[in-house]
Order: sequence, then C-alpha cells, then structure tokens
Amino acid sequence: MTLAAKLEFFKAAYAEETLREQQLRTYSNNYLGLAAAYTGFLFFVVEKARPTEAASWAVFVATALALSAGLALSLWVSKVARYEALFDPDAMSSEVGHGEDDFLLSRIADYTVACERNVEVNNRKAAVLEYATFAFVAGVVLSALYFVILLHDGIHP
Repeated sequence: MTLAAKLEFFKAAYAEETLREQQLRTYSNNYLGLAAAYTGFLFFVVEKARPTEAASWAVFVATALALSAGLALSLWVSKVARYEALFDPDAMSSEVGHGEDDFLLSRIADYTVACERNVEVNNRKAAVLEYATFAFVAGVVLSALYFVILLHDGIHP
C-alpha cells in the first residue's frame, strides 16, 4: 500500500470519528428536548393533582431526580470537549523542503494520533449518554408508577 493510500485511509477514519462526534451531540440535543418536554408535562400534571401520600411523594421525588440526572448527563455530553487538532501549523512549516514521503508519513502520524484521541473522547461521551438513557427510562417508569399511585389513591389527574 502506498503512503498516499495509507493517508487516505487515516483521513477516512478521522472523518468517521468526526461524524460520530456530531451524532453524539445530536443525540444529546434530542435527549435535552425530550427531558424538557417530559418534565414540563410532569409538572403540569402535578399542578393539577399534587401528591398527598408519602408513597406518591417518594415516587414523584425519585422521578424528578431521575429526569434531572438524565438532563444533567445530556448537558455534560453537549459541552465542548477537547478534541485533538489534526496538525500543528508551526511544525508543518518547518517540514518545508523535506521529501514527499516524509511529509506523508508526518500526516499519517497526525491523523493516527488525532483519531485515537478523539475516539477516547467520543467513547466517554457515548458512555455518559448510556447513563442518561437509563436515567430517562427510569424517570418515565417512575412517572408511570406515580400516575398509578395517584389513580389508586382516587386522585385523578
């Protein structure tokens, strides 16, 4: 495989990881919208039918905590992260006059390091999004339990 072909391979890997970062940010933004809408709905319902028993208060607080955790984790993922720059322009300018093979080898190294470090950042963000998903699911399940308790106690939202 030629150096130019290897460079193209690493360019493609870097581009895929950049796309993955954008997808993770999109997922995080979707979670933020979902959390805002669902929390608004939940508080609207609570305004109409407040919890009166200890069990309904406990489930309501647990629901609010789970949704808040999901929201906080989604916000954490959407923050700006330190991604690896592709290359150092100052270092590149010192390579002027070197052979084409040396230049291509340096670019391959740049793409390799940037891709590896960006994979680490994206993997951490993906793991946090998994926790956010669990928190949101727990919040939805707990809110369903809250409504069942309200209906059982004879309070109709």
